[in-house]
Amino acid sequence: MDADEHGETVTGVLNVFRRAWQEAAAIISATSDPDEAFRAAVEADKQLLALHNEQATRIKARQAVRIRQAHGLSLAKLAGRVNRSKALVAQYVQIDRQAEEAPCHDP
Repeated sequence: MDADEHGETVTGVLNVFRRAWQEAAAIISATSDPDEAFRAAVEADKQLLALHNEQATRIKARQAVRIRQAHGLSLAKLAGRVNRSKALVAQYVQIDRQAEEAPCHDP
């Protein structure tokens, strides 16, 4: 796939995710007990935030490492290229290494 096809694919998947979130919000809003609805909203928010934080960090780490490998960059050069601190890109490298070593739990 070229860049345009990847962009369309990512956008499409994110739109599916957005619709799923909207459906979850509608279910929460339709809950007759407002206390229960609020608890469900808090829990949904907590789960969504945790999912985002975990996955966003992993994907950024993987892509930063790919850039480093593709261009033979030092951590300092990679930091400049991706506009992040050297300490953060070092964390990305460590996160990516740990992800490669850990067994995959995704379907």
